[in-house]
Amino acid sequence: MRTSSWEHLLKIVCIILAMIGPGWKAFSAPQLPEPEFSWKNVTVDGKKTAVFCIFRDSRGIMWLGTNSGLYFYDGITTHPIGETEIFGTQVYSIVEKDDRLFIGSNNGLLTYDYATGQVKECDIDSPKEIRTLLLIDDDIWIGGLNGICKFSINSNVITDHTKGLPHKSVYSILRDSRGILYVGTYNGLARWDINSEMFQPLKVKSEDNRLSTRLFANCLLESQDKENIYIGGEGFLYKYTPANDNWEKITLVGNNNIKSLCNGDNGHILIGTDDGVFDMSRGGVKQYRHDSRQDLSVADNEIWCIYSDSQNNVWAGHERGFSIASNSRYLRTIELSTLVHSGEGNEIHSIYRDSKANLWFAGNNGVICLSYDSTPHWYRHTGLPNSLSHNRVRAIHEDAENNIWFATDAGINRFNRDNGSFDVFYIVDKQGEHNSNWVYALIEDDTHFWIGSFLNGLHYVDKRKFNSQDKTIVSDLSINAENKSLELSSNLVNDIVKDHEGNIWILLFRDNTLTRFSPSSNEIIKYDIFDLTGGYPANISADNHGRIWCAFKGGVIIFSGKDKYDIVKFPHTNSDETVLALGKVGNGMWISTQSNVWGVDGQTLEANLLPIPQRSYTAVYEDTLSNKVYLGGTDEILEVANNVTENSTDYKTISMILNDRGEGYLNLADIKGGIKGKTIPYGGSITLVVSSLDYSPESVHRYMYKLAESESDTIDGWVVMPEGTNTITFFRSKKMGDYNVLVKAVGSPMSPIAVPLTVKSPVALSWWAVIAYISIAIGILYWIVWYMRKKNSRTLQ
Repeated sequence: MRTSSWEHLLKIVCIILAMIGPGWKAFSAPQLPEPEFSWKNVTVDGKKTAVFCIFRDSRGIMWLGTNSGLYFYDGITTHPIGETEIFGTQVYSIVEKDDRLFIGSNNGLLTYDYATGQVKECDIDSPKEIRTLLLIDDDIWIGGLNGICKFSINSNVITDHTKGLPHKSVYSILRDSRGILYVGTYNGLARWDINSEMFQPLKVKSEDNRLSTRLFANCLLESQDKENIYIGGEGFLYKYTPANDNWEKITLVGNNNIKSLCNGDNGHILIGTDDGVFDMSRGGVKQYRHDSRQDLSVADNEIWCIYSDSQNNVWAGHERGFSIASNSRYLRTIELSTLVHSGEGNEIHSIYRDSKANLWFAGNNGVICLSYDSTPHWYRHTGLPNSLSHNRVRAIHEDAENNIWFATDAGINRFNRDNGSFDVFYIVDKQGEHNSNWVYALIEDDTHFWIGSFLNGLHYVDKRKFNSQDKTIVSDLSINAENKSLELSSNLVNDIVKDHEGNIWILLFRDNTLTRFSPSSNEIIKYDIFDLTGGYPANISADNHGRIWCAFKGGVIIFSGKDKYDIVKFPHTNSDETVLALGKVGNGMWISTQSNVWGVDGQTLEANLLPIPQRSYTAVYEDTLSNKVYLGGTDEILEVANNVTENSTDYKTISMILNDRGEGYLNLADIKGGIKGKTIPYGGSITLVVSSLDYSPESVHRYMYKLAESESDTIDGWVVMPEGTNTITFFRSKKMGDYNVLVKAVGSPMSPIAVPLTVKSPVALSWWAVIAYISIAIGILYWIVWYMRKKNSRTLQ
């Protein structure tokens, strides 16, 4: 009875664990650490220019207020606006209303009209030396060195409200979630009093509850929970709680001068100081400073403004332009140095999540394991017994008994979970002529291992033989170039995979063919990949349906049955498409090349260029536990959400085309709505700039264009623009007529957008020139007739 009760209890526990298992597993599974910010540094107009404010408008365009006027940034290039009109003007604040930008500068209030693309002074007597603007409905509050005023846009009336401020120099304005207006001045904080309709100074309580009179409130920020207001200034950061009039000094940022505040992702507060950027959260604070040894450090420590956009990118404006750090939920790069707290490098070639939820990363310098508590363990070859036999680890495999095996350049290694050591085995054929020292691949069936090795072919070994103490194991079958009954083209095995019918597919080095071996019939069939595709086979993998994918330079061939295959070629990108790795993701496959990462849909077999950084990834692995795809590279791992293509649609479309000469821009919606486009004179030139308005430094977009007479002419003749280039220029057009500039993102499945372009007739062929030609011709003809008549008359006489 007691045994039955225990069995019953055990069953209940098992049921509960089965019910909560996936959630518990995801919660307890080791995760990659939070990454440090890596900054992309951008100079404004190619020179040292201080950026005082950053503003993103309703169209998604990023505007920069600088010490040298107004600029906007399209993700690749900065463009000056109104160079002549506002040359040398210092821009400190920007707001948007009714298709206009209102610009606060040292020369007063300016406006930028989207329709005309021109900057001009606002037609009011605005104050000079403006430092901050705040838009509330149809009113703009203007704060500067000469006080604060309210500008009514509809009535074009400006009203002064400086009276009552603790100091007339205003540096910050905030309206909290309750609708209360706060103003930060050079010598204190003030709050708008509705009854008296004027500002009242707000007394600041120090730590000993004494009133403090000196407070340079340089910047203000309401917390995300709407309960507190942060006040930053010279040497302090305060947190003020209006509900109980409580003041708390934040000491995590030291005595730095706080210049800018903004809310980041997940409750983080981003702080711009004169000593770099601080990222403050419940877990503490991280500081980012300029480091001349690191290209990805922030370019300057004097941070004038800090901003977090809707994609969670962090922007920092400073004395040398601005810097962008990606904080995306869909993409993040983890440096190995951050993961393992070591400067040792590793080029990752294999990634695997085992049944115990441990995460393994293997490469040319051993194997790294993240255990249940996310603690990294780095296993490498040492002089100690039972260490990893070689640092070059080429493949990871977990067998049916949950043992973890590693294929190395010195045999195969079985991991001993109890003591963290390795059991090393070397495979040799019955004749002792072919040994598997350099192991490249390892798979299994019900009873045996298939082991592929360089120089020595393929071995078939009973798994029970590995239970012995012998390090040298004799294979049951050896398939190689010398085995006449089961002959390979060579012994240089690159990889092996198994399909859903149990066939073994063998990829060899420097060979045109892909070999399929059927264990049930001992039949070998070879497919000449070069004859089928025009490319040499590079990598193979099996998808979730058991289909075999073989990648070649520029595409993949997919075998779905006997003599059934489909060929997918990547769209032209004018880049190196040599394949480095591939791995199943969802119902399809991701293929990494020297220049790109492609996603091929398993149903439609459509290839799309993925919106991720263009680096050389040598491993692709989908982790179904975290719904992430891990791409292994040199000394880094890129973590990508497996639905990155669904949530990052900007890479598929181009949402803006603009003129590079400050004459405004054309919006994609306007183009489709029938805008006439651009007209240039015969022999003239035009410059267009294209952008997807995706500012993430992790995303790299490339564009292609062509000049066509018809929108449907999309087959050939495309010009692929290099990475980091988005400017299209047509010089000295010699053919008059109507054209279309077709533009699309490289690898995008979307149809290109068409910008109408008209080339005027040359002067010699203009309408008035033609009329002049006709008039002259008529005059000459009239003169000839008159002359002939005159001559004939004289002759007759």
